This record gives sequence, structure tokens and C-alpha cells, in this order.
Amino acid sequence: SVLDGLVRNGYKTLLTFNEPDSGSQANMTVAQAIQLWPQLMATGLRLGSPATTTGAPWLDDFMTAIQKNGYRVDFLALHWYDDINDPNAITNLRDYLTGYWNRYHLPIWLTEFSGAYFDYFPRAPTFDDNARFARDSVLLLESLPFVERYAWFSSKVDLQCVTYATTGLYWDAQNASVVGVAYRDTHPVVSSCGP
Repeated sequence: SVLDGLVRNGYKTLLTFNEPDSGSQANMTVAQAIQLWPQLMATGLRLGSPATTTGAPWLDDFMTAIQKNGYRVDFLALHWYDDINDPNAITNLRDYLTGYWNRYHLPIWLTEFSGAYFDYFPRAPTFDDNARFARDSVLLLESLPFVERYAWFSSKVDLQCVTYATTGLYWDAQNASVVGVAYRDTHPVVSSCGP
């Protein structure tokens, strides 16, 4: 099976269901996820929770069922898309992550975040807005000891796609955008060379 192949190939961690609370993604109930969970635990891999849309109650219902059944979740996988033009955006992100940490005391992987645009926001983020947010959010995430991993949700720069038009880290295959430069230059340097 696919799960056995992951173990045979030396994988150590498994991200599970992507946005199960969304009809366009995994689209599953908590009961369906709980029914499959023993198969995931049987792999022995480190398991991330399903990653729901920002602030969805689905995750709390899932974690309640996990605890009730005595199942294992090793870390929370979270998404965050909020209005980065809100003057309190970094505080809102910190409060969001801290709230989950305080509730479950599990390490956090922020597997998707960026300054995407949704039509209920007052205005669409610009490239400069996303560059500022990339810089400030990386500084925040690096300061939170319970955040183990994070990944910026980048898109191909496409000015026809309003939702993610200004989140792209690259203008093209070789050149970083202003967002990419801010993200790269703020992120700690990790070297695979030497001791």
C-alpha cells in the first residue's frame, strides 16, 4: 500500500488530510477521518493532524474524538489566511497559533500561510504588503518555540488571479520576487555543509 511504501522509503512524518472541512479539498467528516486514523497510526510515522481551513471548528471536533478514542496525534498542522493589511495581523497570527498551543500542547506546523486575498477583505494585498508580512511573520514564527515548521503558500505570479496574485516568491523560474527576497532574507540560514 501507499502507507507501507512511505515506511519502506524511510519517511518519518505524515501530513494527513488537507482541509477536510472544505468541499474542494479532502471534504470529509470527523467520523470519516477518525475511522481511517488507526491505519495511519499503524505506520509508526509521526502524524500531523488534518490541516483545516483557518479557524475551522472541525479540528477541535477531531481532537475531541482523538482524545476520546485514545488515538495519537504528534503535531498540529494548521493553515492561516487572514487580512495581512489589518494593523494587528502579526498579533492575530500569534494569537491563533498560541491558542492552539494552549489548547493542545502539541508542536505546530503552519503548513500554509500568506497574504492571499478574499473578497471580504477591505483591499487586496500588494507585493509590498506581502513582502512586509513575509518578513514580520518569519520573525514571529522563529520566535515561537512550539512552531516546528512553517511554509509560505506561494503562487505563480499571475495578475489575473486576484486571490493569490501577490503571494508569489518568484517572478519567474530564476528570479525572486520582492516577497521571495523578504522571505529568504529574514529566514535563518541553514547550511547542510560541515559539522
